[in-house]
Amino acid sequence: MKKAKEEGAAGLVAEMGRPRSLDAAGVTRAYRLFDEGRCGAEIARELGVSEATISRVLARRARPSTERLSLVDHDASDDGQSEEPVEEPSCEAAEPASKDEASKASEEALGACDGDEDDEEEPTSSPPRLEVIEEATRESRYAGAMLLHGFLHRVGASTVLAALSGPDGRAYGAPSVVLAATFGFALGSSSAEGTKHLLTTDAGAVIGLERFPHLRTLRPRLSHLADGIDPLALQCALAKAMLDADEEAVEVLFVDDHFVAYTGAAPVQKGWNTRRRHAEAGRDDTVIVDEAWRAICFSSGPPSGLSQTMLAPLDQLASIIGERKVMIGFDRGGAYPKVFAELIRRGFDFVTYRRAPLKTPGVQASRTWTLVEGRRRYMSVADETVAMDSVGEVRQISVYEGERMVLQILTSDKDSSAALLARRLVNRWRIENTFKYLEDHHGIHWLCDYRMDLRADTRAVANPARLAARAELKAKESAVAALERSIGTTATSPADDIAETNRELRRLQDELVCARHERDATEEALRPIPAKVARDEIDPTARIASPRLHRRALQMVCRLLAYNAELDLARSLNAYLEDEDEYRAITRNLLHQPGTVNYAKSTITVTLRPPDAPRVVRALSLLCDQLNANPP
Repeated sequence: MKKAKEEGAAGLVAEMGRPRSLDAAGVTRAYRLFDEGRCGAEIARELGVSEATISRVLARRARPSTERLSLVDHDASDDGQSEEPVEEPSCEAAEPASKDEASKASEEALGACDGDEDDEEEPTSSPPRLEVIEEATRESRYAGAMLLHGFLHRVGASTVLAALSGPDGRAYGAPSVVLAATFGFALGSSSAEGTKHLLTTDAGAVIGLERFPHLRTLRPRLSHLADGIDPLALQCALAKAMLDADEEAVEVLFVDDHFVAYTGAAPVQKGWNTRRRHAEAGRDDTVIVDEAWRAICFSSGPPSGLSQTMLAPLDQLASIIGERKVMIGFDRGGAYPKVFAELIRRGFDFVTYRRAPLKTPGVQASRTWTLVEGRRRYMSVADETVAMDSVGEVRQISVYEGERMVLQILTSDKDSSAALLARRLVNRWRIENTFKYLEDHHGIHWLCDYRMDLRADTRAVANPARLAARAELKAKESAVAALERSIGTTATSPADDIAETNRELRRLQDELVCARHERDATEEALRPIPAKVARDEIDPTARIASPRLHRRALQMVCRLLAYNAELDLARSLNAYLEDEDEYRAITRNLLHQPGTVNYAKSTITVTLRPPDAPRVVRALSLLCDQLNANPP
């Protein structure tokens, strides 16, 4: 009777199916424990249920609006990951190290945002703190990845990451989350899902933590962080720090877009896939790299031509380089006068190929040369200035092979030699190699977030009403033409009865007058019908899906940081290895070289197990000597 009074008639009906693992009191208790900072595994053990059950319970919890994280200038670096190790094979090297105070909490939380606290009971325990390695020696299968810290220290990544702040009491602070994702991608995990295969203790030693964050911690933390900051601003800050650390300023950068196909069921906008030679659903990633192949900035969006997608990353580039003038190289996809005019307006020089058809040069070809790796390279060019609508005068360089013109270059640079500009444009293939490497080894093709924003499809499409009107007009014109042919045939055909022929001609002429009148009326009715209309005007239920890319953007920042760090390490190693074919693959394998990481109060000593190949041992020893001579 008590149950009937409390729950009504529903309380008298037996519940169907398997009993719930947690009743209402258990769910409330799980919420309270989570608010106290307990991790999912601890909550599951205390309540006697599986971790998956706790994950589902917390995922169903209503989430308040998340706190916005800030990206501001910050001089202090005490909460950035700044253990900067120096490594050497089978020998010890010491360096100063500052401990990460922002990465203090230690839990494998489930990633749901903090919910409303239970008013009935105050938390009785403080959140567990992240276990930073203070003074200890750790064996690590990934000790070779400590080599990447040299690049991160040189470009000031710890200072940039220290500007990220997150909610108090959360396990793994924002700098630790970004650093963990970066090293996860550097160690070969093309997706966040792949980090679950890393050995948590071994990988944690590389970033100064007792444990590497589990996938169930890392992925929600990345999502939570991406929801509160501008990942593109973070990329700009990292790129600016990297370029400021260069001894010589960059002069030439290349921009290109990369189509990534989407195979899901959402109505994503279609674009042209150049590799498959047909249109399909997907997105465009546009990246800017320098002549050293380093990724500077990027943008993602609906697929369209390079002439449109290149403008967003150029805005980022302008904030990175300031007032300094640089040259932008790109392929024929952006070679339009409106793009040239926009680049000049923004203060950029440009160099690109002329789209077909090529113009006949107005001057004779002459020989010129430029230095390539210390050697002169000669070519035959016709160098002249041509006028272009809405742009003004641009420089046109026609390149010859023998007596045949093979390509034409358009540029706003009036001073550099023609051979140098041609060589710079040839170097544009470096961005193609960058795209290939990023896709093969750093997973830039991953979607990372399946959520979509649906909106009305307002894209302009062919107007069916106009198509029907044009078809009707074509039929009327065909009728007029048929009557005119009939009149001609009747008038020129011999006939015995002239009167009958005249009557037939008058009938045909009357029909022709009516047909012409109907044709003219149909043509007049066609004029006001627009050729294209918004798709939702034709079908009010038409929708288009836009991927939510901000979470993927933060992972993209981590991927590019890992790529740039690996590239810098590979270049430094190849200075001693001298193997242009295999140095990138050798570097990737060195990141998995086992060894020992010894953390002391003021130094971090890394001892790597020597590789099997003698030439790699020699190159690695020389590289470590270089790092030890100027430790981070």
